Amino acid sequence: MYRVMIVDDEPIIRLGVKASIPWEGRGYRLAGDYANGREALDAMELEPVDILITDIKMPVMDGFELIGEALKINDRLKVVLLSSYNEFEYARQGLKLGAVDYILKHTLQPEELAAVLDRCVEVLEREQGTDLAGDAAGSKRELCRRKRELAVRRLLFGGGKLPEADIPSLRFPGGCGLALLAIDNLEEIEQESGSLYSRILLDEMQELAYAAEEGAVVFPLDEGELVLLLSGPDAGIRLSGLKTKMELSLGIGLTAGFRVAAVGLEGELERDSMGTAFLQARNALDRRFLEGTGRLYEGQAAGRGESASGDELAREFGAVLQAVGVQAAESALARLRERWRTRILTPVRIRQEAAEALTLLWASRPEAPNLLDLLEGLRRSETLEQLESRLEAGIQEFRQRAERRLPEDGSDFIRGAIRYIGEHYTEELTLQSVSEHVHISKNYFCLMFKKETGQNFIDYVIALRVGKAKDLLAETNARIYEVAQQAGFNDVKYFSKLFKKLTDRSPVDYREMCRMNSLSH
Repeated sequence: MYRVMIVDDEPIIRLGVKASIPWEGRGYRLAGDYANGREALDAMELEPVDILITDIKMPVMDGFELIGEALKINDRLKVVLLSSYNEFEYARQGLKLGAVDYILKHTLQPEELAAVLDRCVEVLEREQGTDLAGDAAGSKRELCRRKRELAVRRLLFGGGKLPEADIPSLRFPGGCGLALLAIDNLEEIEQESGSLYSRILLDEMQELAYAAEEGAVVFPLDEGELVLLLSGPDAGIRLSGLKTKMELSLGIGLTAGFRVAAVGLEGELERDSMGTAFLQARNALDRRFLEGTGRLYEGQAAGRGESASGDELAREFGAVLQAVGVQAAESALARLRERWRTRILTPVRIRQEAAEALTLLWASRPEAPNLLDLLEGLRRSETLEQLESRLEAGIQEFRQRAERRLPEDGSDFIRGAIRYIGEHYTEELTLQSVSEHVHISKNYFCLMFKKETGQNFIDYVIALRVGKAKDLLAETNARIYEVAQQAGFNDVKYFSKLFKKLTDRSPVDYREMCRMNSLSH
């Protein structure tokens, strides 16, 4: 049995997690539940665990400290983060540190917890299988890659000391080039193909990188980004070729930020230089906001700062915010846009100003629909043009609501849309076509649909289609491509990858599981 530990400072959360699933019936043994990281770590030293379910913000020792120390006891440990809505940034940091997944604690569902635990087991068994086949060259290569990836993650995000055993595996003869590759138009891609599709693309990018660069270190980050370390003095040139190959193979656009990291005489990475190179690559990547997507930007030795006095800019922006209102919004936006285009502000500052303007505008209407989604759209804007378009859309919606040209409650529209989707899910459905069917704007439909269902439009459609595919796999002998077509998927390769991402099983394995369950009953 796999040993599982639960750590959270809220007793009701620990109780809820413990009561969610029949642990022993699913092959798990609870190794205890604890109120803080120190108590949990003391218990782990007596009996190591396989899976750690932990809160992030706790007294005495928080979740990040616990993860770092627990990995020293068992470097195969799989971590699941318990997160609240307001801790999402912490959860993303945890995913960068190698956590398998995170769960929103106050909306925890038993099937969600079971699926995440099953995913942890799949990773554990895959690693165990790799070790058992350690004499094979491919298995040794995979083990080496995994070790190098873990070491780089610790250098970049862990904040702790790198184990001496990992240092020899991180040599980069001839120098080290560190790149951040970002998928362009990510939000549009996810709206068209679902939020999981970006993970599929990142997996395929990783495979292409390892196929082209045997000695590379490659691993995905959140929000459509990939970290890539290449050795050799010509790393920048090879990166450019690899970027083009990925774009052509996957049919996507990529922007890259690149910086050379300092290495020692024998090619070993210098600890301090790694973090510096990563930040410089991040700053280089952010240049796409003002200079355009699809390019390879090289980081500079010194970060770009504001060109004007912070106090002066704050006073000017304060005056602009005072003018914001239904009638003055366009004028205020014009002033903001004029200053944004002078490039005296960083992209981070521009996004902050846009978010503050929209928040102030909606502050007078407490019934503002999904303001957090509007602000998230601003934060994820890849270019200044995209940010301006989304800000204008937020202002336009405010004006229409003030003039009562939009209903306060979109429930009837969304119920009509859900009926339409249920009747036509095997056909080609787009956000545009469904919003037109219920006669409301695409932007308003998108906001109202998520508010009513808790899901983005395309994720709702995909979940419906995958549910139908499960029924077909369990109840018929149709071929996999026939199941995909009958469930509404035109691309069987995409269907298979998406199905495995959602269920942790391939369609063939899922069908076999259903047959075995049927025989056992």
